Amino acid sequence: MIFSTQTLSAGWDGTTQGQKQPPGVYVWQVQAIMDGDIQVTKQGTVTLVR
Repeated sequence: MIFSTQTLSAGWDGTTQGQKQPPGVYVWQVQAIMDGDIQVTKQGTVTLVR
């Protein structure tokens, strides 16, 4: 894992532990518990370009 947050408006800035990450395709996954204790999992990719 290179980025984790519990804040909806937070986003990854392309760094990990202060180090710029190389360009490439990164996989993301989010898990959320909605009203009524319904668990939702979504996944996809993001392309980092420098």
